[in-house]
Amino acid sequence: MLDLIKPPTDNLYKFAAIFGLVLFVVGFVFPPWLFHQSGLELLKAVAGKEELAAHEEFALERIQQLETRKNQVETQLKQLQARLSALGSSGRRLGEIDKLESAIKDANERLETLEDASYEFNLNLELKRAQVKEQRTLSTNETINSRLVMVVGWVFAGLGVLIAVLGFVMWYRRVQVFHDRILEMEVTSKNATSATKSGADASQPQIPRWPGTSC
Repeated sequence: MLDLIKPPTDNLYKFAAIFGLVLFVVGFVFPPWLFHQSGLELLKAVAGKEELAAHEEFALERIQQLETRKNQVETQLKQLQARLSALGSSGRRLGEIDKLESAIKDANERLETLEDASYEFNLNLELKRAQVKEQRTLSTNETINSRLVMVVGWVFAGLGVLIAVLGFVMWYRRVQVFHDRILEMEVTSKNATSATKSGADASQPQIPRWPGTSC
């Protein structure tokens, strides 16, 4: 297994040829994949922008409703406080004063609840805006980087093709041709040796044998 991934360091031309192929594959495959991923991030940013628009519409409408209810509670609270002041100055019964104080307390609690809800809606809206803005910024940066990597990848792919072609050509001319000649000479030598041996066996005289004799 390790021999398969071991670089061919026994021959410089073979190493250059295989290195050029690897450079071509990396430069041709990785940048388009990265560009595809940045395209997906861009689609997410567009979807996030549309989602933000819908969220803003709902949140602003809800905040407006809360503000209206707050104004109503504040008006009611002022009326209750005015009635309480009038009762205090006129010296009426204590039971009605307790009811007004309880109503004022309830109104203050409702006002506080409405203020908390309004603050929560505003906070969520601002967080959503910040999230969409960050996503859009990251998507823009990834798109720019992916385009740059795409150009660099094409350059590396072209350089890899050039290195691979030169490596294979030099490997064939300076190594493989001589190996083929040596192999051809070895085959020719073996064939000549075989032919010489066959000729020598054919030139030896045949000894006649009498019938009934064994050698």
